[in-house]
Amino acid sequence: MAITLERHHAHLVIEPHMGGTIAHYAWRGRDVLRPPEDAGSPLGMACFPLVPFANRIAYGTFIWRGRTIRLQPYAGEPHALHGQGWQTAWQVMEWNNGHAVLVFEHEADEWPWPYRAELRLSLTVDGLHETLSLTNHGHDSMPASLGLHPYFLRSARTKLTTTVGAMWRTDATQIPTTLAPPMIDFAKGVVVDDAPPFDHCFTGWNGTASIEQPDDGLRISVEAGTRFLQIFSPTGMPYFCVEPVTAMPDAVHRAEPPDETGLLALAPGATYTVSMTIKLEEAAS
Repeated sequence: MAITLERHHAHLVIEPHMGGTIAHYAWRGRDVLRPPEDAGSPLGMACFPLVPFANRIAYGTFIWRGRTIRLQPYAGEPHALHGQGWQTAWQVMEWNNGHAVLVFEHEADEWPWPYRAELRLSLTVDGLHETLSLTNHGHDSMPASLGLHPYFLRSARTKLTTTVGAMWRTDATQIPTTLAPPMIDFAKGVVVDDAPPFDHCFTGWNGTASIEQPDDGLRISVEAGTRFLQIFSPTGMPYFCVEPVTAMPDAVHRAEPPDETGLLALAPGATYTVSMTIKLEEAAS
């Protein structure tokens, strides 16, 4: 059953049974995130959590401290994608007009570490705050990365401004290969429709991205305490994604140290957290 939060002129619909996704988020009568395109899939919704890993693990197989892990690739993909949380029902632990807490308890299976994921969503006076946490309930350390995957509306005048350091180039299956300068200087502001298509991870992010929606008279700020930002902007689609993530895709296969990949070895009993704040303000249309 969907649950609805309404507060501070905002309307938020959450689908706990569908991966803890946000189905709809509007403010002062305007859509902040895209409305549902496919009610049967989180990929057609407005936002979903990435847990216990963000983005792709190449071909679903990796070795962790001498142990071979084999994960089922996502349908139509050669790789495992976004972890288990977005494909699993979550339990509603708290729910009132402006706040909700969802929980997913994972038992060991092909991902051999049991864990607890918790997603907190709160409507604030000027936007939305989400916190995603992961607690390792296993007896040994587990690889971990977290993220949030919002879909923003895109018109011919939508502009993205942010500051990043470098970009991971990818192979034909979207697995990172080499670190390179960004193809575009986002710090100067980029009209999304004028940019090439992206599905890339950027490092050295300053933690803030601004999205201007002149057609709706809306300015959106995405803030998170992560060094990595995934931008997904497919050709010809009415949306794009600005995803705060704590690690690069396929970090479990990289030879670089964790300081460069973002991959965390989460100790037994330890908790890892990522937060994202979407701030809203009126802007000239």
